[in-house]
Amino acid sequence: MEPVRIALIGCGKRTKNIYVPIIKKMAPFITCTGVYNRSEAPVQEIGMMLGVPFFTSIEELIEKTRFDIAVICVNRAAHLVPSLTCIKAGKHLLIETPIAESLDDARKIIALADKAGVTIEIAENVPRHPELLFLRKCIQHGLFGKINIVYSNFIGHGYHGVSSLRSMLGWDVVPRSVSALRRDFPVVQHEWRDGQPERNVETWTHGIIDFSNNAVGIYDFSSLTYGSPLRRDKKENMLTLYGEKGMIWNSNLLVLEGRKNRQMPEKSIKYVTIDGVETIDCIVLDSSPEIEWKNPLSAYALDTSEIGIALSLYELVTALQENQSPEYGAINGYIDRKTEILFEESAEQDGRKCLFNQDIR
Repeated sequence: MEPVRIALIGCGKRTKNIYVPIIKKMAPFITCTGVYNRSEAPVQEIGMMLGVPFFTSIEELIEKTRFDIAVICVNRAAHLVPSLTCIKAGKHLLIETPIAESLDDARKIIALADKAGVTIEIAENVPRHPELLFLRKCIQHGLFGKINIVYSNFIGHGYHGVSSLRSMLGWDVVPRSVSALRRDFPVVQHEWRDGQPERNVETWTHGIIDFSNNAVGIYDFSSLTYGSPLRRDKKENMLTLYGEKGMIWNSNLLVLEGRKNRQMPEKSIKYVTIDGVETIDCIVLDSSPEIEWKNPLSAYALDTSEIGIALSLYELVTALQENQSPEYGAINGYIDRKTEILFEESAEQDGRKCLFNQDIR
């Protein structure tokens, strides 16, 4: 089978640090045939790193190279124009999160893609983290019964936090209403991140989502999450779930056996070494029957931080090959972005409930 041809639209830090290494590692499954950026210096650098033609005109990229998928990795406020340009040329899209800055832009992208028969996937990496995919597998096996409460504490800002909550309930479960509070608190002045201004204020957002299946999502996020020495590392944060038959917190699983016996089955993560890199092969729960999440990309030298983005690309390619829609896709990207915007609107009105109108399907 020939490699799937992709083009990179945008040559910023995320393209350089995330997509370039993944493309190199996933050869020959995928291959890059060209890159585009408005500025000459970054596109030349990325083009030389990948050994492919580089362009400062997206129209010239489309005219002079052959590719099946365009990876849209530009500023979120600038997603509309390159997305529409590629759709008009019949190219499928992997769009970096969120799908667009505004819901109006998102609707335009989705509408034109539907009309053109183009498939869109969103590079939402957080719910594709191996640990979360393993938890989804356990839930799908009925280990915890129906999930009633999902609590996202620091796991990701905005749409990342929302998508992580929804991934545990199933993508067919949508919000009915959203409410949120935001508060600023003084903290000791400190260096938040290398090269960033020091901070002495912490902004907390607390959100509640009422879902269509009567489940509740609770969302907490602090502005100091990503990098502050005052707060634990974001890699230590996981979801907490409360179900009919048990619960999950951090990496702990609890299920009820009979009417009074608490069981805490152990999981194990198995690795394989590919080109000197330890990559996850599978995560297995010691239960009866055994529950396993198998990494479909274990043949590639991907570290854990790369798997989520790599899976989004892999799932788009697989959907195209099987003539199916991606599991997440543009609609779920739109729902999660809209929920994030409703958080903002509710917080600005000191917690007023905002009803979720499903205006696109």
